Amino acid sequence: MNKTDVEVSWFCYNSNDLVKWVALASGDLKERDGSYSYQPPKNGTDLYFVRFTHKGGGTELAGGTTKASGQTISLVGEDGQYHAVVHNN
Repeated sequence: MNKTDVEVSWFCYNSNDLVKWVALASGDLKERDGSYSYQPPKNGTDLYFVRFTHKGGGTELAGGTTKASGQTISLVGEDGQYHAVVHNN
């Protein structure tokens, strides 16, 4: 979910061992409440890394690790100050 003042792209990575990360999916989010629901495939750790960049894969804004079940990750902030927040559903 994007709760910022800029359009962003998101990238989801999968890891079975928390060492090697494999790209799974990506997409774009509009500014101010743009959202996308993605259910990644199951893995041995149930952890995924989500990275947010300026739209199109530019400069990284923030990232965080989230679980596939029971959590959502959002990008929050404005004026160049952004961070990822994990929410328990």
